[in-house]
Amino acid sequence: MAFYCCEALTTIHIPESVTAIGDKAFYGCIALTAITVDKNNRHYDSRENCNAIIETKRNTLIAGCSKTIIPESVTSIGKGAFRECEALMSIHIPESVTSIGDWAFDVCDALKSIYIPVGTRSKFEELLPGDKDKLVER
Repeated sequence: MAFYCCEALTTIHIPESVTAIGDKAFYGCIALTAITVDKNNRHYDSRENCNAIIETKRNTLIAGCSKTIIPESVTSIGKGAFRECEALMSIHIPESVTSIGDWAFDVCDALKSIYIPVGTRSKFEELLPGDKDKLVER
């Protein structure tokens, strides 16, 4: 919970030396709009300038912000990855995502649309049972 509820935090840069990021590390960082990871970090990345922290080995997005673009190579969205991201209004989830952790979009009060690929509605209704009304096929 290193930066828990650090409401003025706008930018995060994860250096090469970081090997572990704990649960809830960035919960409540409501002003967060930019996330980068040092290209030499072997444990985490921010591929394709996605504005998120991805656990490299598991292709799991573990922390995102209102400007996150989920890369096609991500297969999982971690528990609470966007939790308390109050400025998140919409997100595009690629078909490659096969699991979404609990509370991934919890307390994202401005979130109105979760864009998913055409023909994947039933899959994402199972992955996001509390957000079925926000799913939009595109």
